[in-house]
Amino acid sequence: MLFKKTQDSVIKKRSIYRFFAEVLFWLIICFIAWFLSAKLLNIPLIWLSEWVLGLISNGVIDDVTMRSVGGTYQVVNQQFVIHTNIPPPGEQPVFAVAMPLIYGYGLAMFAAMTLATPKPENKKWRDIGIAYVVFLFVQLFGIMNKTFMDLVYHAPPEISNYFPLVQAHLDILGTSYQISTLVMPPTVPLILWILFNAPYMEALIGHKLVATKTKRKRD
Repeated sequence: MLFKKTQDSVIKKRSIYRFFAEVLFWLIICFIAWFLSAKLLNIPLIWLSEWVLGLISNGVIDDVTMRSVGGTYQVVNQQFVIHTNIPPPGEQPVFAVAMPLIYGYGLAMFAAMTLATPKPENKKWRDIGIAYVVFLFVQLFGIMNKTFMDLVYHAPPEISNYFPLVQAHLDILGTSYQISTLVMPPTVPLILWILFNAPYMEALIGHKLVATKTKRKRD
């Protein structure tokens, strides 16, 4: 009996090590693929950002465009330029800049973990498709926070006064900005993978994630 438990423990450890090795292998491929296709993947994000930012700013933010700067490193420096119709207080128009890749790398992490998971291929790509939609909103949340940090937190009163609600809750904006930048990008892919692959994770760790209660039948 003791030998069997030891053997099962060794098999589980080998499975975990193999899973981590496959994740690392896929991580390199997925990051390269995500990196090179970032412009295409972020096209729906432009439309979504423009609509949501215009809605919550009551039309003060009226346009969102994507541009790349930096020569060879255009993808690295991919930027969303958030335009406003605020009259310029100086020589330059009023706008904010956000880099969506800062908030979206978790998609590559999730894809790597999913491709390393033993399950049917169609379910893997279904899960990755769902994660892509989720990360559109993760990136949108980050872009929103970065925009208001530029236009309210770091801006002079003649600009920040156009956003009185945000200006009145700068502490919430600061916390939200930290969450969208530091917390959500690395944790959301882990949460999604666990939700989609709970049985496999239970098999890896040899423990139920949620205890189930057995109901006794009454005669």
